[in-house]
Amino acid sequence: MRRPVRAQVLEDLDDVAAHDHSFHEMGLVVAGAGRHLAVDGAHELRPGSLYLIPPHETHAIEAGEGLSILNLYYMVERLAEDLPALWEEPGLVPLFLDTETTRRRLPRRRQVQVRRRAALEAEIRSLVVESAWVDPSPLILRSGLLKVGALAARAWRLEDPDIAQGQLRAAVRREIAWLDELAATGAPLSNDPQQGLSADHLSELFRESIGLTRQAYFQQRRIHRACTRLLGTNDAISQIAMDLGYADAPHFCRHFRRHRGQSPGSYRRSFG
Repeated sequence: MRRPVRAQVLEDLDDVAAHDHSFHEMGLVVAGAGRHLAVDGAHELRPGSLYLIPPHETHAIEAGEGLSILNLYYMVERLAEDLPALWEEPGLVPLFLDTETTRRRLPRRRQVQVRRRAALEAEIRSLVVESAWVDPSPLILRSGLLKVGALAARAWRLEDPDIAQGQLRAAVRREIAWLDELAATGAPLSNDPQQGLSADHLSELFRESIGLTRQAYFQQRRIHRACTRLLGTNDAISQIAMDLGYADAPHFCRHFRRHRGQSPGSYRRSFG
């Protein structure tokens, strides 16, 4: 997928066989009925049903009469530069970017109430219109996707106390920003406490909040930065490896394949 997001209207659906994607999928039912078959079981679909499917997770749809769904497909890599700011919106990252940046597993489906559905549906439909252009604006697609995520996260947290309480503590937010800066500049990760906290206490606080260790989060952010370079530039793989602090290109390629399941070159050809 060569755009930040792709949106489409699936009208009067027939059954959809089991399948998966290499990107995230969000679906909002706007008419009809059916069943969504996912790894966590079978779930009723009706107007207002919202579901999220992470990459490489199989799902299928049993369509009833008149089933219509607004679908979004998006890649976390396209939002990598905004990630520290996205953590400021409670629920947004753990809900919509969870497999990439956190292991805080949250429910991936919600029945959106009518009074909150209109704004969400309107924003997705605007992305459908923009996606139909031969040369859509990356800025409109990117900003629209972020607005959809914020609206959906708000609908989620208004009904779920766990998400409503999901605002990160200041120390964790500062650590996220610092780790992101290190990942962007190619600097090595330091175990020294940055905020007057002991290293052990900061590590425990970070893992409890994010679900990943500081080391794992830092490595994930380096991969995000590499993806951004691979998708948005023609820079040589060896140059990207050096800029991001890897020992050499083979080390970078091994690390990238471990996280993405393919080589940097193959990833660039597939999505760049």
